[in-house]
Amino acid sequence: KDKKIVLAGQVIKQTAINNGGHFNQEFAYTPKGAQALTLGGKLALQTKQCEWSINFNSITKQGRYVFPREWGRDPFCTFLERERNEGSGGSRAIAMKFDYTSKNKTTQLALGVSHVTMPDVTNYALNKYGLPRYFQWNTSLKYDFKKWLPGLEGQLLMVVKTKTGETYQQP
Repeated sequence: KDKKIVLAGQVIKQTAINNGGHFNQEFAYTPKGAQALTLGGKLALQTKQCEWSINFNSITKQGRYVFPREWGRDPFCTFLERERNEGSGGSRAIAMKFDYTSKNKTTQLALGVSHVTMPDVTNYALNKYGLPRYFQWNTSLKYDFKKWLPGLEGQLLMVVKTKTGETYQQP
């Protein structure tokens, strides 16, 4: 009664329109005619205060997924803070997450670990920023000071990212 299983799927298709943002292709946000396709999923167990989930996302080799980085987060089931899949194609991610919210909703704890498989760092057609495959571990603790200072929220975020792919001695 207090627990539920959540199964979610996600499909995102991108297609560049017109000139991809600029008539001069050197300055275009995305190349004319570019396309990308992402597929994702989530299996979760939810209670009133907790959620445990395993998540998957794949960006096909059809093209690079582009998303304005200033927006702050990719809309994928596997997203962990300070992680970016923008600019990649032919990548896969799997993530396990745990989220807890206190009964009075003032404290939130989020734990996550993911492994992201990227194309080779020299394959700029599918790996815009030359990122190697990597593991990422996140721990986040948020506190809402609504009782004493309404509108103020504090966060302690620890992120560990470890490369697991070849970088050819490039930093």
